[in-house]
Amino acid sequence: MFNRASKRKYTYKIIFLFVLLLNASCEEILFEEDITEETITVLAPADNSILNQSPSSFSWNSVQGVNQYEVQLVSPDFDNAGTLVLDTVVTQPVNSLVI
Repeated sequence: MFNRASKRKYTYKIIFLFVLLLNASCEEILFEEDITEETITVLAPADNSILNQSPSSFSWNSVQGVNQYEVQLVSPDFDNAGTLVLDTVVTQPVNSLVI
């Protein structure tokens, strides 16, 4: 059947294939696309808007590779944030949110 040298070569091939498959499958998990330089453009509401109704509509351009967005609203503004009005995670770049 197999002699000792053939068994060893066969074993090395199996180990090599296992390591190769493990490495290929982990690459997707370990390496995420760097999106730190990406920017989001807010489409609505307009800058410096005062929101008087709830729910209010929010929209922005989507970023490729992003599957969640964190939406934070503060009052009166981010420079002088006195109250955190809303802090939520959404999956779409167009949302009607209750504030």
